[in-house]
Amino acid sequence: MNDDLRVKNVVNGDKKDEKTAVKIKENSGDLPEKRRGANIAFREMWENAFIRKKPLEHYEESGNVKQRPPSPFVYLRVTFMFVMLFIVLLSVFYMFEGYEMFPVILTIMVLFVPVVSGIFFYETDTSGRVSFYRVCFIFFLSCIAALAVKFVSFRFIYEINGEAISYFGAAAIGLMVSVFMVTLCILFVKRLKIKDMLSGVLIGAITGVGFAIVNGANLCFKAAFVETQYAPTIEVIIYNESLLSSFNNMLGVFLFECLLHSLTYVLTCAALGGTLVDVFNKGLKERSLILTLLAMSVGAWLIETLWVIPFASVPDLFVYILRALMTVSSFLLAVKAVRTGLSQNVYE
Repeated sequence: MNDDLRVKNVVNGDKKDEKTAVKIKENSGDLPEKRRGANIAFREMWENAFIRKKPLEHYEESGNVKQRPPSPFVYLRVTFMFVMLFIVLLSVFYMFEGYEMFPVILTIMVLFVPVVSGIFFYETDTSGRVSFYRVCFIFFLSCIAALAVKFVSFRFIYEINGEAISYFGAAAIGLMVSVFMVTLCILFVKRLKIKDMLSGVLIGAITGVGFAIVNGANLCFKAAFVETQYAPTIEVIIYNESLLSSFNNMLGVFLFECLLHSLTYVLTCAALGGTLVDVFNKGLKERSLILTLLAMSVGAWLIETLWVIPFASVPDLFVYILRALMTVSSFLLAVKAVRTGLSQNVYE
């Protein structure tokens, strides 16, 4: 076919000699430019999903930058949903013998405090420096660190079946946990160049969330399945009774480990993260801040040591009071870190 096609000019129809040339391109089999561009963008999207080509941007923030005040309220809705779901599942479990709900109840017991507290600190962060991807990455690394501590503890420190432990072994476990927590907080605060103290609090809190979930899942599984005798092949009734006894064994673990200990993990790490940002902002020459950071690190070591000591010859009431005091102390430290971070910013 000829490339040029002569047609009449419809605008000036009275002039018969004037014609317009229209260019018609033959189909060469190539993709249109827009479609080829879409394919390239689609391929680059998948490449960028696994290979981060952009370096971390530099972050400079002055104390006079106005920010929106924190408005945490989603965590309250999540708390309400967790509580309502837990009540419904417990009713089904006990009143209607819904034993198939047991794994779901176990999951809710482990995730309740870490998820709610993590959402709270995520909403409290006013700078938006820590993205959701970085939150997931911090959580991933903290879970790996917590699993490493659990493996070393049950393989080399605990005695047979994990039923007894020496005071030196408890101190070693507490030291490993505190070193991992402080190291992860320092790593991410320095790597992300955090200037806002509330962002440091968030980094510490997410680190504590990882440790809390691994610790709660490990101990709940141990109380529910390892320390309970099952006989499902003999009679279903025996199996159901064993399931009820395993759930009763988990109630103590849920109260102390999934609630108090998990909350202590998150709050202690949150206070550590906020203190680290304050230390790095004011410089290492501030002796009082350095001493505060060292005191908090030693306090985290002491808290984790006291949580794993068996206290065989001590009354249970003393143990309950001691653990409650540790939780209250971590709560007060986290509140102080959050208030200090809020006072350092200027809000609209």
